[in-house]
Amino acid sequence: MFGLICLLPGLRTAWAAVADPLRLQAPNATWLRDSGARLTIDEAAARADEFQPLYHSLSRGYTRDAYWLRLTLPADMKEGELWLEVPSTVLDDVRLYEPRTGGWTVRRSGDTLPFDTHEGPYRTASFRLAQPHPGEVMYLRIETTSVMAVSPRLWRAPALQTANNAANLGYGWYLGFMFTVALFNLVSWATTRHGIYGIFAMSVVATATRWFAVDGLAGEFVFPHDASVPALLTNSLLGLQALCDCLCQARLLQLRGNFPRLLHFYRLVMLLGVLIIFSPLYGYYGLLATMVFICAMLAPLLSIPAYLRLWRTGNLSGRLIAVSLPLYFVVMLPNYLGSLGFMPHDPATMNSAHLASLPLVLALHLSLVLRARDVERARNEAQRQANDALATSRRERSAREEQDRFLSMITHEVRTPVAVIDAAAHSLRLLDQIGADPAQRNSRYQSIKQAVGRMKTLMELAEVQDRLLPGTSQSNTGSLDLATLSRDALSALEPVAAARVAIEADVALPPLKGDTRLLYFALLNLLDNAVKYAHPDTLIRIGIVTDMKTRGVLWRIKDHGPGIPTGKEEAIFEKYRRLDETAAQSGLGLGLSLARQIVEKHDGHLRLDRSWPHGACFEIWLPEAA
Repeated sequence: MFGLICLLPGLRTAWAAVADPLRLQAPNATWLRDSGARLTIDEAAARADEFQPLYHSLSRGYTRDAYWLRLTLPADMKEGELWLEVPSTVLDDVRLYEPRTGGWTVRRSGDTLPFDTHEGPYRTASFRLAQPHPGEVMYLRIETTSVMAVSPRLWRAPALQTANNAANLGYGWYLGFMFTVALFNLVSWATTRHGIYGIFAMSVVATATRWFAVDGLAGEFVFPHDASVPALLTNSLLGLQALCDCLCQARLLQLRGNFPRLLHFYRLVMLLGVLIIFSPLYGYYGLLATMVFICAMLAPLLSIPAYLRLWRTGNLSGRLIAVSLPLYFVVMLPNYLGSLGFMPHDPATMNSAHLASLPLVLALHLSLVLRARDVERARNEAQRQANDALATSRRERSAREEQDRFLSMITHEVRTPVAVIDAAAHSLRLLDQIGADPAQRNSRYQSIKQAVGRMKTLMELAEVQDRLLPGTSQSNTGSLDLATLSRDALSALEPVAAARVAIEADVALPPLKGDTRLLYFALLNLLDNAVKYAHPDTLIRIGIVTDMKTRGVLWRIKDHGPGIPTGKEEAIFEKYRRLDETAAQSGLGLGLSLARQIVEKHDGHLRLDRSWPHGACFEIWLPEAA
């Protein structure tokens, strides 16, 4: 953008200088078509009454005919040295005929002559008029295989030199900007390997190089002693530009798969471009170039559905392309029509072609940058989704493995109470047969009851484990009353064990929300551990207090027992982990692990509180309800 802003003043300076010359038009300029390029100067001069007035400029597109211009120097012209310029660098043969006694003097210019043979340091066909006289008549004969566009002008030498210098400055900025954009996209292609960057860079290079040749810069700075190479480049680079532009636009408009017929049209233009590249080998350059310019005018009209599709995508890069390409066509239309001879093709029209390519290149470059950003975002999003899917898959696999292991352990553990029930039932049948006393029968019933309780605990474990699987939500969330929940947990204990538990709760507790069933199981596990491991006949305390600092509630279960060895504070919460000191007690080693998962599912935490010196103190913290 900065380069474009800096470039425009240079081009404006050059074009301001172009406005200084005296343009030769009717009645001082008339023209005659020389069909077949057969007339001599004497024959052309003899047909002076057949010449037609020249208005604005002579534009005849690509033609094999020669054209004669009869120029009469204006009567109000100031005397002094002048330069006669024909402002086009693609005219092959330009001859100036000046009258002399008994005949004519002829001077030649044009792009078929090396630059260092020109009369002055100018790229256009320019002739020095040392002592021009008002009313003096001279003839120009022009023949070219390129665009026939003639607009003769008279200059003072200093003004022409100033205009030439300003134009060089503008061309320098123009080429610098274009090649900078091309280099940036080549680097992007090399680093990302996205083909569109390379194609766009080729299109920009082809456009800039063609103008470098068309404007005569190649002949002036690269091949000043050889006119054949610049002429070859001028013709061939039009084909290369058409090829690269169509290839680039087909990719930008995403024609493949969306507009197959339109893609065939663009491929036809690409074929014409290839034919133009090799046209110096067999001729027909003018015909092929005419076809390319006609296709260049048809392409935007045929591409309207593609523009609309890009606009409807809603992304900025697509809309930038959908707007910039049609606008470029509108600006370039006079140049296309002038090249085909349908409207005047003067220096202002040619300069507009230079200027139009700059915002287009910038807009397309920005669209590629935005598209790269969108692609990067899409890639990151796809990577994130892939990572999430992988993490979900791993969690599900881990959950399945955990569930399989858990079911295997449950299956193993349930055999013991089943065996106890079976043995007790068999024993009861035998006792019934022998008429045993009630004490023996009650002992068997108590064994059955304990076995059923053990199986009930295992079933509750299975239920809790299932509800804690990844992806499950709390479907039974409601208001919590921790004091009532604690009393309900006591009722599930043996009467002797329940008598050892004391509940102390603050009167006013903040509102809590959660799954009562899950928290009931967590508390029951903590109470069961306290009863199991505390010293016999010692008191177990349940404390429920408000934690003002953290806006929550602390739920503590304290016992008088051996406590937890130092360094084992986290190990006791691992699944299937049971400490050596308690190995004599039965259990799966799942209680504390599941209790912590339950609390964490409620956005709380469960930890061992080391501030209690008399045994183990487990602390549950639950957040206040929103």
